[in-house]
Amino acid sequence: MPYTCDWLIPNRVVLMGFEGAISTEDVIAAYHTLQPYCAQVSDGLFHICIDVQGVSAYTPEILRLRNKIRLGDPEKYGWVAIIGDNPIAIYSITTLCHMLHLRFRVFSITEAALNFLVQQDATLKTYTP
Repeated sequence: MPYTCDWLIPNRVVLMGFEGAISTEDVIAAYHTLQPYCAQVSDGLFHICIDVQGVSAYTPEILRLRNKIRLGDPEKYGWVAIIGDNPIAIYSITTLCHMLHLRFRVFSITEAALNFLVQQDATLKTYTP
């Protein structure tokens, strides 16, 4: 499996990490893995950190992804923080975020992404690393 998924801040922020060559099927499978995490969030926004630092290649089939990924309640989603410096992966993920009407920012390290989320979402201010 070229991706991992786990809570960074329980019931609020998920960290999804990708490694190696990522296919369209991998992204769709990761999306389905992410859905139960989103369903667990009852109060506040659901934020996603996507770490692409280990990605060597990323699917070019963005339009196909858009047709396969359907978000539930858009009001439940907060920010998508993209972590890494792979220009192809970042371009693909930011394009998908645009198509899904998700807010996003790009960061070089996880700590910077987490600090940004804490600044943007007052309900995360009680989080201490």
